[in-house]
Amino acid sequence: MPKVDWDGAMNQRILMAVLAAQSLEVRSISEMWYALYGKEDIPQPTNQALCKQLQVLKKVAKDRAAGLCPGSPNAKVSKPKGRRQGKGQAAVKAEKASDDSERDEK
Repeated sequence: MPKVDWDGAMNQRILMAVLAAQSLEVRSISEMWYALYGKEDIPQPTNQALCKQLQVLKKVAKDRAAGLCPGSPNAKVSKPKGRRQGKGQAAVKAEKASDDSERDEK
């Protein structure tokens, strides 16, 4: 069996199978998957592949609920870069520097 690439469309199919099966049991979801999508020309996941992807989706949902994961399951989280100075902050720093240099001159 070819390897299944889990993209948004495949995850949507899992959701539809879960809703149609009205269960979170892998066996029920697998049966519903094949009833809904068994005749389509797409890679058909094994029960083990469905189980693993359901675990991934559950973890992502749990992490999102806890505020740990801002993106989608396929999103890459970028690290924030150094803080930029706004125009006002640069002017304040320049003013402080000129005040300090005036004090040093006296």
